[in-house]
Amino acid sequence: MTAVRSRDSTVHCKPASHGLMIRPAMKVLVTNPHQELEVPGPTRVQQLLKRLDLTPEAYLVIRGDELITEDTVLEDSDSIEIRSVISGG
Repeated sequence: MTAVRSRDSTVHCKPASHGLMIRPAMKVLVTNPHQELEVPGPTRVQQLLKRLDLTPEAYLVIRGDELITEDTVLEDSDSIEIRSVISGG
């Protein structure tokens, strides 16, 4: 399997050399900076954030309409959003 990152930071998986398609990966939307990725699972939230070089304390991870924790296991069928935490006074 070969992962290819396009100009817009989307990761695409090419089919294996023997002609079989690789199963779909989880869809990840990062809101700041804006990126749309496909990442193979299963993986824990904390591992995903580390892979994306994102500081866990600075981001919220949302699956559907549920806020999920760093120890949650993400599957290939998941679609998640990673939002940056912004505070002000």
